[in-house]
Amino acid sequence: MVKGRCVQSRIDKLGDLAGPMLAKVGLKAANKTMVRQMRAMKLTVQAAQEKAAAVAVETNKLSTEKRAMVSNLIEQEMKAGTVPPEHAVRLAALINENMGAQTDELVRLGMLTKDGAEMWRGKYLPRYYKSKPGKQVTDAWADALGRMLGRQKVMAGIKGKHLKGRGLFETIPVDQLESYK
Repeated sequence: MVKGRCVQSRIDKLGDLAGPMLAKVGLKAANKTMVRQMRAMKLTVQAAQEKAAAVAVETNKLSTEKRAMVSNLIEQEMKAGTVPPEHAVRLAALINENMGAQTDELVRLGMLTKDGAEMWRGKYLPRYYKSKPGKQVTDAWADALGRMLGRQKVMAGIKGKHLKGRGLFETIPVDQLESYK
């Protein structure tokens, strides 16, 4: 037992000495807290993917007209007097349940206020985007030129565009923060 602790302490010291060198070349292992957080994140992502897959399997069983009906149910845009079939109601309820869970998670993370969550709960808010033809044409030319030159993007899969904030932003002094809540 004493021998094992001695060996472990030497390994720890060696790790402390090698850590800065390994960090410089990008080979240092993540700390235990980071590893746990990454595992938890991967499990959360996997659970979300499984829920999305369940919804996708159900929706793929439906015709285009029935999918449109489910969409209208979710968006609360059914025509007056329309009685949707039971399976469409169940699927819309499943999707609404998932959106409700996502809303609760946003509240838990502090990304959405409780008041805002309750005001919009059960309502689907679609996003509409204006197209930018000038930018699309420029990008098409840049893409074509890049393909001709054969240059590969350094970080092709890592764009970070999904991390951009949405909505209105305003920089405020810290002492005024409470009045904005």
